[in-house]
Amino acid sequence: STRKESSAASDVYKRQKLVDVKLGNSVEELWADVFSGTGITELELPASINDATFFNAFRGMTNLKKFKVASGNKVYKAVDGVLYKKEGKGYYLIAVPAKKTGEYRVPDDVTRITANAFDHSHLNKIVISDSVKTLNDFCLSNCENLQSITFGNGVKTLTQMLCVGCTQITEVIIPEGIETLEGYVFCDAKLLKSVTLPSTIKEVGEHCFPDTTKIIRTTTQTVSYTHLRAHETRHDL
Repeated sequence: STRKESSAASDVYKRQKLVDVKLGNSVEELWADVFSGTGITELELPASINDATFFNAFRGMTNLKKFKVASGNKVYKAVDGVLYKKEGKGYYLIAVPAKKTGEYRVPDDVTRITANAFDHSHLNKIVISDSVKTLNDFCLSNCENLQSITFGNGVKTLTQMLCVGCTQITEVIIPEGIETLEGYVFCDAKLLKSVTLPSTIKEVGEHCFPDTTKIIRTTTQTVSYTHLRAHETRHDL
């Protein structure tokens, strides 16, 4: 047991010591967590890369400051250090560097946000544009410094465990148009005192909010609650 623990500690140390990596033009795919726990601060994707989205290859890169994409890559692009992937007429938000701080507004050409895209992000505010149609599970998870999030009206569903691990959230803006909040979306937002649900909400999943969060509804419409909330209030606006 002691040998296994020593070996695991050694592996962690070796990963942390890896601060620079160059990907050759023969690399076409990157799999999950391939760089997790490393000390890499800047990563450039070669022109040959065409797939790096399997449960997000860039999860756990807590020291990353920016992405770069080599010229000639027809699939990926990097703007202000953030990585995007071409999808139809728009883009798929793949990863925001963990060391990026302040406010981030999702560009209007992004239609989807992948799982773990904001993993361990240092951002304190995120604004999601109306162009985004799909939020993958966990896409906003583990943003330990996130305080405010504004959703666009392009999505219909806030998926399960969307913001799990986001413990500092104090403000959530959910616009008209969103219909479903799946389970555990804001379950770790212990500082969220209240949230107003739009009139379009039809279903709220179990443990979507902490028990201390006051739920304000803006309609008399019946909402299906998987987890009944004793402190729910309704304001007919």
